Amino acid sequence: MNSANSRLRLALLEATARVLHPLISFLIQAGIGYRDFRDIAKRVFVDVASEEHGVRGRPTNVSRVAVLTGMSRKEVARLRDVDSLSRWTPDMKASPANTILHYWHYDRRYCEAEGVPRVLSFSGPGSFTELVSEYGGDLPPGAMKTELRRAGVIEEGEDGQLVAVRRFFHPMELDEDFIANIAFSMSNLAKTVTHNARVVASGSHELLRFERFAWTEHLPDSKVAALQRLVTVRGLSFLEEVDDWIGREELPRDEWDSNPQRAVGVGVYFFRED
Repeated sequence: MNSANSRLRLALLEATARVLHPLISFLIQAGIGYRDFRDIAKRVFVDVASEEHGVRGRPTNVSRVAVLTGMSRKEVARLRDVDSLSRWTPDMKASPANTILHYWHYDRRYCEAEGVPRVLSFSGPGSFTELVSEYGGDLPPGAMKTELRRAGVIEEGEDGQLVAVRRFFHPMELDEDFIANIAFSMSNLAKTVTHNARVVASGSHELLRFERFAWTEHLPDSKVAALQRLVTVRGLSFLEEVDDWIGREELPRDEWDSNPQRAVGVGVYFFRED
């Protein structure tokens, strides 16, 4: 290995450690230890090598996965026989509450106009129950209503009518929805960064995805909270603008099955490290 490749490898390993640091901190806080993480990491290495490094579109064979990952063929074969890791992989979706809220604002069965959610009864035709059944999978409508009310996203009148008062749901306690949002945010940011790294390596810069940041190490303490408020207000405004655009341009529900699915979007975040 020449010195340039050696320096690049070292830089990549150091970057990996830096990326993992907040994740490992969170896992330890949640009671996940090294052995659990090691088992997940090994299985994801095998999954990625199998799915993304085949020849002419075919899945990678056991021998090639063993070469790519440094594991034994026996270990690779064992891990490939284990049930799918779908609940742990970056394919995990964001909280279904946000999907329900989005279509409450843009499916004409549930909104007055684009971006203007209709007041819904809990049950019956064109109701909250139908909305949840349509876009929330097998989630119980009653439980979804309770969760959205607790988060202050919807209000319920004395007559039982439901009003959406906010467009986005962000869980405020450590539960499965909160974990789903973390996985969705971190995996999509990581996908964008790694996509851009591949594009830069190939020289096809026109395929770069937008990813920028503004930051400083010299902001006075009195201004940190002000910056956070600015990002929160302007960030929400920008995301609502994007959500409006998506709502106008996306396919209606009855055309979903006849078109390829792809997740596209944008994320905005504030960061602070002391």
